[in-house]
Amino acid sequence: MAADEPPSQGSAAAEQHKREVAARVEWSGAGLDPRTGTPAREAVLKAVHTVLTEPGHRRRADELRDEFGRFDASANGAEAVACVA
Repeated sequence: MAADEPPSQGSAAAEQHKREVAARVEWSGAGLDPRTGTPAREAVLKAVHTVLTEPGHRRRADELRDEFGRFDASANGAEAVACVA
């Protein structure tokens, strides 16, 4: 498994990966972290409502989209491979 490849579903590593991704999304301002692997239906509905109605989440998601769009993933990947080859 590559360093950036998500672990297989159901493993302890997969659960840790999900928690880390959720924490990063919340830290970035683009979403919310449920802080549990199995949030209650009501908690999910509340989080979705919050993300869809509070403009700060959409604004930050748009900013991240624009920032990521400035990178050429293919060129960056090829450069990284060339550096270690």
